[in-house]
Amino acid sequence: MMLLLLSSLVIMACDKDDNPIVIEDDTVNLDMTFKIEYGGEPLVMFNEYNYPSGETMTFSRFSFFLSDVGITYGDGQETLADVTYLDFTTQNSSLEGANEGITLNFELDANQFEDMNFTIGVNAENNAKTPADFSSSSDLGRDAEYWGPWGSYIFTRTEGLIDFGEPNMSQFSLHTGSDEARLDFSLDISSLEKGKDGEIEIIIDLKDYFEGDEIYDIKSNPQLHQLSQKPQVLELTNNLSTALKYRVI
Repeated sequence: MMLLLLSSLVIMACDKDDNPIVIEDDTVNLDMTFKIEYGGEPLVMFNEYNYPSGETMTFSRFSFFLSDVGITYGDGQETLADVTYLDFTTQNSSLEGANEGITLNFELDANQFEDMNFTIGVNAENNAKTPADFSSSSDLGRDAEYWGPWGSYIFTRTEGLIDFGEPNMSQFSLHTGSDEARLDFSLDISSLEKGKDGEIEIIIDLKDYFEGDEIYDIKSNPQLHQLSQKPQVLELTNNLSTALKYRVI
C-alpha cells in the first residue's frame, strides 16, 4: 500500500509527582483510497476482460498524476498534497492488492470537513514546465511521464492487449495529456463525523472509461501519441469524469 503521512504533534508534560502525561493534539486520520475496477469488479492486471464491444482484452498498466489534493471546512481550506504519481501496475497484480487499493493517509485537525478537492492531471503552472525543472526525487521529475510533442505531462496511462481477431493480440496504449485533459473533482465529505477518523474510497471503473456516451473506438485509435488525436484524448477525459465514483466511510 502506498502511504502519504503528515505528522502530528505530541506534547509531553509531567504532573506534580513527575509522572509523564501525554497530551495529544486534537487530530484525526483521513484516508483517501483509490481502487480500480472493471465492470464493478476489482481489476487485476493480465486477467482477461471483455471490451464493451466484445473483444477480449488484458491490462498491463494504469497510472495517473494526482494533484492539488485539499479539503474545505468551516471557514477555511487546506492543501494536503501537491503532486503524487499513482501507478496501479504492481498494486493490481493480484486480487488482494486490487481490493486493497492505494491509500494516501493524512493527519488533520479534527474539523467538520465539507469537501475534498483534487485533480487528475497536472495543474497549468506545473504543466508548463518539464521534468528538467524538478529534482529527480520529485514525481514531476519523471522523464518517461512527459509528452514532448504535446508540451505536457502524461496525465493518465492505460495500457494492455486486445484481441481484434488477428494472429496475435494487439497492443493498446492510451495516454492523455494537455491542459484541456485535466480533470478537477470536488467530493462532498460532509457526512464524515467531526472528530472521528474517516475514509474516502474513490473507484475508477475502466469499463465506464471506455464506454461513455459511445464506446471508444479502440480499434481505430489503439495508440494515443499524436497531436491529431486530441479529440480522442478529450473523449477519454470526458469518460473519466463519469467513470470515477466515491463513497464516504
